[in-house]
Amino acid sequence: MTAFRPAGTLSLALRARLATASLACASLVFASAACCRRTVLTNVSGQSDTFVQNGGDAITATFTQRPAIVDILFVVDNSPSMCAKQHELEQNFASFIQAIQQQQLDFHVGVTTTDFTNKQFQGRLVAGPSGVKVITPQTPNLTGVFTENVQAVGVAGATDSEPLLAAAVAVQDPLASGDNAGFLRQDASLAIILVTDEDDYSLTIPPQNPIEDPMPRYFTRLFGGIKGPGNDGLVTVSGIVGADPSSGSASDCNVSGAADQSCVDDDLSASAANRILAVVKGTNGIAQSICTTDFATLLGSLGQLIGGLTRRFDLSGAPLGETLQQGSLTVVVTPPGGSPQTVPQSDQNGWHYDPTAQSVEFIGSYAPPPGSKVQITYETLQSSFKLSHPAAANTLVVTVTQKGGKAQTIPPASQDPTAGFVYDPSTQSIVFPPANIPPLGSTIEADYSFQ
Repeated sequence: MTAFRPAGTLSLALRARLATASLACASLVFASAACCRRTVLTNVSGQSDTFVQNGGDAITATFTQRPAIVDILFVVDNSPSMCAKQHELEQNFASFIQAIQQQQLDFHVGVTTTDFTNKQFQGRLVAGPSGVKVITPQTPNLTGVFTENVQAVGVAGATDSEPLLAAAVAVQDPLASGDNAGFLRQDASLAIILVTDEDDYSLTIPPQNPIEDPMPRYFTRLFGGIKGPGNDGLVTVSGIVGADPSSGSASDCNVSGAADQSCVDDDLSASAANRILAVVKGTNGIAQSICTTDFATLLGSLGQLIGGLTRRFDLSGAPLGETLQQGSLTVVVTPPGGSPQTVPQSDQNGWHYDPTAQSVEFIGSYAPPPGSKVQITYETLQSSFKLSHPAAANTLVVTVTQKGGKAQTIPPASQDPTAGFVYDPSTQSIVFPPANIPPLGSTIEADYSFQ
């Protein structure tokens, strides 16, 4: 007779066997799942992307040359030791005028002295027998008038020269609208040229340690504010002073030369001008050594550089992911009412490109004439290439094959910061440094793994 068991009940033995089987099955399922997870993590696919360097955009930057209006104030030392140096200034002023006339400048030229002891001077413009205080392009015999005005300065002035103070007073009221009226124009650049064979003694005696001298900062700020807020770049102070001709640094100097028979004192020496050179540097002026017998070259160079014309034109830069192709630069200048002229790239009398500043700078004797249009055209090269998939870390192998050349493996930047590529995961791109961007026609191949 078969025993009856209620539905839903199992023997203890059977229950034990089922429980054991369930645990084994669970262990097997867990092991299988773990195994599957490990397979997903190591399942990495290979990819190869190929690009061709076809260049980027063609860009034309257009500028308009500023009107060249400049007021030039010569502050000439009138102490006894300046006799021979004043004669050099007078005799070679024509080189200065020629340089600024070549730039088609609208100029005013005035002369004052470094003497603040004699009330006849103290920043007032001087004039010779012609009575012309302000020399303009329309002044008859303007080089002769300049010579007369420098001679009117004389060599009987105070031995402690104060050129910075004299210049500051000359271009501010009450003299600017009084005795010196007609010299300073509101829309003109102001170029101050200090000619002296000693340092500046304005307000205080220069300390032995130039670092302790507060005057350069004071005068730099004063001159920077003459044209109003934001126009500090319109005022420059330059110096023909005691300086090392090669570096512009302060130095005592002495140059032997033929005696000037018309001078009681034909001294050619000069003392270091630390204070003046600090103001020259602070206003982006030009330093020239007074210890030279070649004032013609000196004044010619000075005339070219302080003319007021813009010589540097900053480019806006290439679009994101591209870089400027230097060999594609062309510069065309169109004078007002004239025909376009292509200006050659030349370090003597043309332009050069500064890759650090991304600017084109005109050098030598050439500068775009006032009011001319300057067009700078250039092409770009692609420096960034987007991959089709995110690359797994440290799996990228990049090769570049220049047109007609052999394939070259490019190292990552971690191995060569100058020439190596960088992988940018945020843009999923390989990026080449400016010094190693593939040239036109190159083939770029990127082999890598991705998850």
